[in-house]
Amino acid sequence: MIYGILLSIFLGILATIFSFFIPGIGSVAIAIFLGILVRNLFLKNQSFIKGVNLTEKKLLPIAIMLLGTELNFTILMKLGLKSLIFITLMITITILTGAFISRFFGFNKKFGLLLGTGNAVCGSSAIAATAPILEADDESIGLSIAAVNLMGTFGIFFMPIIGSIVGFSDLQKGTLIGGTLQAVGQVVASGFSVNNNVGAIATAIKMGRVLSLGIVIIILDLIMSKEKIKLENKNSKFNIIKIPYFIIGFFVLSIISSINIFPIYIINFINRIGKWLLVFSMAAVGLKINFSALIEKGKKLILLELLIEIVQIFSAILLIKIIF
Repeated sequence: MIYGILLSIFLGILATIFSFFIPGIGSVAIAIFLGILVRNLFLKNQSFIKGVNLTEKKLLPIAIMLLGTELNFTILMKLGLKSLIFITLMITITILTGAFISRFFGFNKKFGLLLGTGNAVCGSSAIAATAPILEADDESIGLSIAAVNLMGTFGIFFMPIIGSIVGFSDLQKGTLIGGTLQAVGQVVASGFSVNNNVGAIATAIKMGRVLSLGIVIIILDLIMSKEKIKLENKNSKFNIIKIPYFIIGFFVLSIISSINIFPIYIINFINRIGKWLLVFSMAAVGLKINFSALIEKGKKLILLELLIEIVQIFSAILLIKIIF
């Protein structure tokens, strides 16, 4: 068992190092890719699997909870009403799009919600955070993270071009980039490639999307809990919706981070631990994925992700023209 744990930790550390040299792709996505490569190219026996399972199942919920320290809700108040309306509408449209069109490609609604949330909020981290709520398997997590990061990487170069084609101002370009690209690193790289003003606006909009993660998690948990209750006991009138401990912890730590009752270095330390645990758990997820699943569903997955991205971009352009 210890070998699986140590391997997950080693690949997580390696992914973090690689992330400094690979712009636009975060350590979480790299950890999954490394896990998949090592699992399929080098590991032929199953002696490591118990440790890998333990790493994923135990560390992921704790990581999600600790990452609540990353969300400071006071930032939302500084964005302004127009930006908040734009962010709310974009998140809603993107998640619903993923849930709706996924069925036409042979994927279930849970996978569509997972993919839609990754596009709508903050890429790999959002997928990892909502996976336990949606009861997503390792294959779904790996596939969705791979697809979201692939499209996001292309988006770094294409979003500034799209903004120029439609004749957007710096404010509108920044809003477009910050409202569509998935990872923070992608937004920063794309926005500042235009100019500093666009980069700053894009980053602010993106942080607003990231800060919505806690609310999105709670809403999805309520929806899934109600559906589960209906399936388990249709005749019962008295059911209690159980919220997992890591969601409660996530929300509590978000509030603590927002009201500044602890020194910033403590909050940063907790947040850093959460990020490390997330990377380790995602490396473990990658170590459980077989190449055959990626090959079998690859074409349909890319087309599904492309359609979600197209809807997201067109929605953003329309909303920006109306709101800003």
